[in-house]
Amino acid sequence: MRSRIKWVLPCLLLAAAAAAGLAWGPYPVLEGLRSGDPWAWTVLVDLRLPRLLTALFAGALLALSGAVFQSILSNPLGDPYVLGVSGGAASGAVLALLMGAGRGGPWTALLAFAGACATAAAVYLLASRDGEADPVRLVLAGVVLNALHTALILFVLSLLGSVETGAFVRWMMGSVSGQTLRGALLLGAALVVLGLPVLLLHRGFDLVAQGREEAAALGLSTRPFLLFAFAAASALAAVTVAATGIIGFVGLVAPNVVRLAWGGRHRALFPLAMLWGALFLTGADLLTRIPRLAEVPVGAVAALVGVPYFLYVMRTWR
Repeated sequence: MRSRIKWVLPCLLLAAAAAAGLAWGPYPVLEGLRSGDPWAWTVLVDLRLPRLLTALFAGALLALSGAVFQSILSNPLGDPYVLGVSGGAASGAVLALLMGAGRGGPWTALLAFAGACATAAAVYLLASRDGEADPVRLVLAGVVLNALHTALILFVLSLLGSVETGAFVRWMMGSVSGQTLRGALLLGAALVVLGLPVLLLHRGFDLVAQGREEAAALGLSTRPFLLFAFAAASALAAVTVAATGIIGFVGLVAPNVVRLAWGGRHRALFPLAMLWGALFLTGADLLTRIPRLAEVPVGAVAALVGVPYFLYVMRTWR
């Protein structure tokens, strides 16, 4: 019964949040469909559906990225935002903008991936002692590199025009609105391409969780596996940042909720974290549609939930 609940509960909640995401907004879509208003289909297909799909896929991508970082670093505070990986991806994206590539193109995704990978490697090297990453140093390295990336982004933005700067600053705050259906589906394709190998290698993550020496003794090639895991987690974060901007703490909250409620076996942890991540970001987007919160970036809403949870995990973690 408990095994069924862990799958049924997030699926039911996600279905309800998805239905609300399609129906709720300034324009009453359901009334428009009932009355035959042709504008209702435009709002539903061109505005609400891409926004919903972007929130679902971005939440799943960030949650899986956070789950991978937490697993390979043995640190429940592992999150692409906390570790500075999202900031590195944003730095790569803003460099693409400076080069004239524009947002959302292949160069944006490529440079975002390069920035994310470079930051993940730097954080690990700065925090490592005798080949092991110290948990406290990981967080400190992430904070320092986040500050560095913020300074770099502000410097680059100061070289751009006011129109580009305003648009990019809003993008940096994190947003799932303004996406096209094609862009949302591309984000879903990235989730399949990048996420499937991670899900298939769940046994390797179980071995690494027991310790690197134990994993090597059981036949796992730990160095290539960890390199793949770092690259995969960085790519998952980079693709999301390139599409939605910086949205923090989804990768922290979702995996920890699953681990606390249903354990840390990665065969279930990864897909469950993706479901809860999608639910978290979809719910946060719904909150931005409250009239008094209209146009508040979803990244700000996610942070309002994520920061207290981060402090809770940091306080209770042993």
